[in-house]
Amino acid sequence: MAVDIDDLQALALSRPTEALRIAREVLANSPSDAEAAVAHQAIGVVHRDFGDIQEAVTELRSAYRFARRAADPDREADVQASLGVALVMAGQTDRGVAMLDAIVPGRTGVHAGRILIRRAWVRGALLGRYDEALADAEQAVALLSDAGDLVWEARALTHRAMVLLAMGAIDRADQDYARSEELFSDRGQIAEYADTRQARGAAAFARGDLPAALRYLDDAQRVVEEELGILEPDLYANKCLVQLAAGLTRDALTEIDSALGRIEQQRGSDARRAELLYCAALAANASGAREVAESRGRAALKLFRRQQRPWWAARAELALLQSRYDGGDRTVRLLRAVQRVSAELDQLDPDLATEAHLLTGRLAFARTDPATAGEHLSIAAAARHRGLRTRGAGWLAQATLRQGEGRSRAMLAACRQGLSLIEVYLRTLGATELRVLATAQGSELAAIALRYAVRRHNARQVLEWSERWRATVLAIPPVRPQEDDELVADLAALRGLTHRLEANYDHGPAAGPLQRERRRLEASVRRRALLAPGTVEAGPEGERSGGARSEGELSSDAGPGGAGSGGERSEGERSSDGRAGGDAARTVRPFRTADLLDQLGGRSLIELTEVDDQLYALVVARGRVHLDLVGPVAPATHRLSHALFALRREASGRGTNQLDLEAIGARLETLLLGSSVRHLDDGPVVVVPTGRLHAVPWSLLPSLRDRPTSVAPSAAAWLRARKAVPPATDRVVLIGGPKLSTGHEEVRRLAQLYPDAVVLTDGAATAEAVLKAIDGAALVHVAAHGTFRADSPLFSALQLDDGPLTVYDLERLQRAPHRVVLSSCSSAVGSPSGADELLGLVSALAALGSAGVVASVVPVNDPGTVPLMLDLHVRLRSGDGLAEALALSRAAAGTSRFARTAAQSFIALGA
Repeated sequence: MAVDIDDLQALALSRPTEALRIAREVLANSPSDAEAAVAHQAIGVVHRDFGDIQEAVTELRSAYRFARRAADPDREADVQASLGVALVMAGQTDRGVAMLDAIVPGRTGVHAGRILIRRAWVRGALLGRYDEALADAEQAVALLSDAGDLVWEARALTHRAMVLLAMGAIDRADQDYARSEELFSDRGQIAEYADTRQARGAAAFARGDLPAALRYLDDAQRVVEEELGILEPDLYANKCLVQLAAGLTRDALTEIDSALGRIEQQRGSDARRAELLYCAALAANASGAREVAESRGRAALKLFRRQQRPWWAARAELALLQSRYDGGDRTVRLLRAVQRVSAELDQLDPDLATEAHLLTGRLAFARTDPATAGEHLSIAAAARHRGLRTRGAGWLAQATLRQGEGRSRAMLAACRQGLSLIEVYLRTLGATELRVLATAQGSELAAIALRYAVRRHNARQVLEWSERWRATVLAIPPVRPQEDDELVADLAALRGLTHRLEANYDHGPAAGPLQRERRRLEASVRRRALLAPGTVEAGPEGERSGGARSEGELSSDAGPGGAGSGGERSEGERSSDGRAGGDAARTVRPFRTADLLDQLGGRSLIELTEVDDQLYALVVARGRVHLDLVGPVAPATHRLSHALFALRREASGRGTNQLDLEAIGARLETLLLGSSVRHLDDGPVVVVPTGRLHAVPWSLLPSLRDRPTSVAPSAAAWLRARKAVPPATDRVVLIGGPKLSTGHEEVRRLAQLYPDAVVLTDGAATAEAVLKAIDGAALVHVAAHGTFRADSPLFSALQLDDGPLTVYDLERLQRAPHRVVLSSCSSAVGSPSGADELLGLVSALAALGSAGVVASVVPVNDPGTVPLMLDLHVRLRSGDGLAEALALSRAAAGTSRFARTAAQSFIALGA
């Protein structure tokens, strides 16, 4: 059987499973020495790339013996190059490097280029000797570019890109990857094409372009699984790290667990299993599963040490130590272990060493060891001016260091700069979910500053730092929809399928496949949304704003925007190409207490904030800001659950009586507001709750029962809503969904109030018709059932005639309606996420620009809701605002049990 060396080698890197089969057939049919060399080398390369290093070394040694007997010097050298790489991967570094160094001299042309590629990979990917690796890669590219062998030219470009990426030259690396990707695709090298897509994902991640990174990795995964049908552990490991960076911990844990199960079932490579165990430990720790993180981390560390892989071992040990710290371990034993790992990573991975030094410093501070803390935090803080991977940790280290030194001015400046950096990152993300999750990266910085302000009992400073990292996503302009026919098709298919399931058209065996298809469609919609690009392109790694203030320029009383910082640029103010100073990415004007005082007029504002599990109330009234400690957060959240339960029972007719509700409201007020109500003025109130306390029926509280009360995610969001410009149109849209116990009575009676309104009911309330009608409308009223999805809040929906209208559908609007009344169950409920953000229907409307929304915090009784809504609209037509109209309608609800309960269940959000 004649075998062409290049064909079989190319197959080993394109369709490895097929290459293994053919190579074994060759060996089973009495091959010549040259053929046996080819077959053993192909098998060795496949084993090497699958992580079966010892098997690879054995096969490649056999290939070398046969190549020597075949008396072909070029083939012998090529096999030696493959063997040298495998020896280094097996931990025999000196021997493998010596073998590669010995065969390079005297080689010319194509053969020299192929050997240099292998040595470049060893020097760069395994040894971190990037200058030497780049020299080899540059020479390989020069030798192979004009040789006519496009596959090897592509490999040379890929290896040069790998080195350039490691050296921080991200754009040059991506150019090489793009060219090699094209060549691999043209030549049918499917596995290498997938590897290059994965590498481009790494480049996008390094640039800070998370949506692009996810897009490349998803595409690589599709090729590997659907076209090659193989398990690629590297891909899962890399995707897990990107997902964890994005805050997608549940996704990361699910996918990495699946890959780990498959590799264990297939009894795959121990090397790849160790890498998956390491990633699984990271995902488990991020999910709060400490015991799982501990067991997987220990298993990964044991394997890496046995395999003599020091870089991986150091990473695994750091993850294990971080998990123990997160679990409350503050022992001297842990401190010594983290110090040792920090020193190891200084030599192996300077970027990761930043995280190790930060952990060491924080642990040393916890153990009152300021000298050790200062040493390690200083090292970590130096990274705040390096690449994107380390800058966030660097600013946190700087803030922690200055906090420990008692240098409050520098500490606050570090917090401000770190948060500005994260704001830039938020703008590179298009998906609401990713933006919300990313805010968690600033939680510790915001907490440091807020804790300091509370300790000083400086009410204005507490207010301004509370505002600095609250409802951050709402302050960033939303990404307007791009044309995505496949997303629209998936949403339509999901809507139809859900409608079919919920209408009970399908029973028995058919329901199972339909539910699986529903889950598949939801996953597809969510995946497409996550890949949406942001409003700002991610800039090159390491690029910094030239105009930011230095860390010492703020006074100790400075808020998050800096003392008198009306005109300076922050690190958050970048143009769309990532450079400082452009208008496209200019941050929203910082919150200022003076602006709030100017706009409140006769209103009072209560803002709740959490610091170290204690609830504080800030009251802004009569030109002053007051700060009161209310008490622990846990009893307040428990009492809120009790109040919501009581309201739900009352709405269903099984509940308590009004006196019981009043007592529940009084107890709830004590735990939510404490004595802070004494500072309130006599007029309307604006309430800014925390994320966990967003769905409070505020009219149950005695001090707010008779007041117009509006709810806002932040004081800054309320100010923006106040200044929102109504649309030029006065279009009113009335929508009636299906299966209401009152039919369409509510919409028909409202249509009499608004004779020129667009009315969609009786089968006309379809998703596309509703989206078209409400886009940019002045006022929208929706009488429909609502569903809140705690498992996936962006699939929370309003039930229309053709199925659910989800948050993903609403995000397709070009302009949100100015004011919205959601006469539907639990429409105000959202899912707390990120730092202090919400995901749900109302938060989506606010993010898109709606100035005000009326919605309910619990399921409501349909007949009891109709008169409330009618009265509300009468008052809106007379010129009252949402909060004023709702308060007056509540007072006029009468003594009917259901009407009174419905009135207490709705809140007015916005202005």
